[in-house]
Amino acid sequence: MADRPVNNHKGIAKFLTYKGRISRKQFMIYHLYAFVVCITLLNLFLLAFPAWKLEVLKGAVGLFCLISLFFWARRAHDLGWDARFIPVLAAANLVVYVLESQGILSGSAHVVIGQGLQFLTGGLFMYLLMQPGHVGANAFGEDPVEEEREDQNRKLEEFREFK
Repeated sequence: MADRPVNNHKGIAKFLTYKGRISRKQFMIYHLYAFVVCITLLNLFLLAFPAWKLEVLKGAVGLFCLISLFFWARRAHDLGWDARFIPVLAAANLVVYVLESQGILSGSAHVVIGQGLQFLTGGLFMYLLMQPGHVGANAFGEDPVEEEREDQNRKLEEFREFK
């Protein structure tokens, strides 16, 4: 077992980091984990502060979006992209949201800017979800699919030795 690769990421640190790469499968599973955490926190806050329904909902959505940035960056790294554009895209969405909520962005500007940015963000999410990652190591780390495969083979060998 001395030749086994060392995993330095533990617990939440593995989940919330911009460094490295994640596969399409991990991308979806991590989003599911984040969704469950945010829904749980939403329900806990609604139990504690029932009058704050809209504020708590906005906070849960905001937390989910913030956590998702980590996954988007790592998925972009899997495709070989520098992920600096992802916080810029998130900031642009936030600015548009604030402008729309204040009534500043409305009418045709809302359609062109607000919905156009949402379409771009949704399209990028679908691309990150469906596009296979770079095969083999790249500048951002080892291939996560290959690492998963090696980990499964290692567990299978340990199971066979156990029998």
